[in-house]
Amino acid sequence: MNLAGVSMSASGLTTSSTQNSVGVAMLGKSLAADQQMAASTVGMIAQAPAPSLDPNVGQHFDASV
Repeated sequence: MNLAGVSMSASGLTTSSTQNSVGVAMLGKSLAADQQMAASTVGMIAQAPAPSLDPNVGQHFDASV
């Protein structure tokens, strides 16, 4: 085995490792963003007003101007 072959193999392994690290970091950021968005959505649902007990509320809407 020559020195150039060993060097190219080592460089390929390093590049692969770097790409894997970048991919894991991007996936981690994406999952964190999704988790934050889900928490925000749950918060909005929790703060929404309770539905009316009267079934007639919101049944009639007049859109005439």
